[in-house]
Amino acid sequence: MKRKTNSETKFSGTAFITESPAERFFTGMLKTILGMLIVFSIIVTTVGISKFGSKDFFQRMKNTVHSLSSDYYDIRTDEFDDNTVYFGKVIRMTNADVRKAPACLKMDESKHHMLPGAFGTTTLYIIPNDTDRDMDIELEFNTYGARLTDNGKFKRLSDDKNQKSFDADNYLNGHILFFTENNGSYSGLLKDGRMIYNTAEHREDLNENGEYKLTVYWIWPEYYEQLVNTRAEGAVITDRIESDMIRDYIRDHQNEFFYVGEGINRSDDPGDQYDNADLFIHQNVEYIGFEIIALN
Repeated sequence: MKRKTNSETKFSGTAFITESPAERFFTGMLKTILGMLIVFSIIVTTVGISKFGSKDFFQRMKNTVHSLSSDYYDIRTDEFDDNTVYFGKVIRMTNADVRKAPACLKMDESKHHMLPGAFGTTTLYIIPNDTDRDMDIELEFNTYGARLTDNGKFKRLSDDKNQKSFDADNYLNGHILFFTENNGSYSGLLKDGRMIYNTAEHREDLNENGEYKLTVYWIWPEYYEQLVNTRAEGAVITDRIESDMIRDYIRDHQNEFFYVGEGINRSDDPGDQYDNADLFIHQNVEYIGFEIIALN
């Protein structure tokens, strides 16, 4: 048989095929292009995951979360310290919305139990991608009731979707209040636990790590009188204007502050109804969770 020249013999399955120089060049080019496409696909996929992927991928620290609807900042909370007293038990519970950062309500050293009368602070760090950018950051500070399930996991009471669970969360959000200032008298009530933090107005909060350190003050008033009477013993607010504001807030959120009660505890007095709501929390809430939510 005459020997072929300028060609290459290859074995494929049970048949012999030949390939000319032009075919070899064309095949090589296809392989090169295909290889480049594969590499490009890997790069695109990796970048996509880093921006929109799981919480763990883009966490800078254990308690850092990325604001899904913003490319401009992340938030983080303090590391949980085993030597610090928190509300109930530290609950690391989040859902698919990774904008929710589990946080701790740090109690004042003079308080040792989670009861009405407790107070303290919570700290949040806002991490801007560009420290020169002015931003209005919408935040929510949310407390909620939780319980242990039979398999040892925490579950939000609100997941039970019954009236008691709904009422318990309402009373928690009315009785644990958040303020921007505490100089012996609380001021700057965060209505519905929400605030807008403008970075341009808080340049002094920017630390050496390029983070805005935000401290919020919380308190669980022991008695209703402490909320509405500026001269009461242990008054939460002593400023008249601030006192009028919180009176208006309570009037518009009565379902978060007052529980008429049942049986011998039933009462029409606001002070008694405030105490009844505290008792309701005690009887129906085993654990209290706390989270800070980036809303934009």
